Amino acid sequence: MKKKNYEKSYERNNEEPVLTPEQIIRRNEISTALCQEILNAKQVYKSSQDFYNSKEWKTARAMTLARDGRMDVWEYLISGRITYPKRVDVHHIEELIEAPKLRSTLDNLVTVSHENHRLIDALYHKGNKKLIQDILKEYVRERNAVFFSHEEEVKEEEEEEATGEQLSLFDFGYDFGGIA
Repeated sequence: MKKKNYEKSYERNNEEPVLTPEQIIRRNEISTALCQEILNAKQVYKSSQDFYNSKEWKTARAMTLARDGRMDVWEYLISGRITYPKRVDVHHIEELIEAPKLRSTLDNLVTVSHENHRLIDALYHKGNKKLIQDILKEYVRERNAVFFSHEEEVKEEEEEEATGEQLSLFDFGYDFGGIA
């Protein structure tokens, strides 16, 4: 009979219910867990903001912008249109929280418009994350191969110069008109 009084007492007086000790303990456990989750989220947010203000991020972002030419990669992949948005975001293919070791890796970064960045994040949370990540990673692999191929050629030329090989005009097939 007492339990019924507990349940009915708040209905009559429009007051908060009188909780049993078990209910109070459970509510406090939930509150404590929720507070801990909020504190953890704030810490992650703060460390993310520290990273986004770092020289490491600014360098990786600048290199990604240069590699992609400030183009909205997502728009290109879904519609075939090449667009250059006013506001360009650099998107982490594997999210910063999930893969902090990849935070500045060019293989994990791609340029997108601000609107498409929000769209990609929404699609990630709808369960299409792996598929979208695979599509973006493949594009970045191809883009890096083109972008950095020139860099490899320069390194090879520098290595040849370092070996001390001297090239002459004869090496290029120059004909001196029978003088030599």
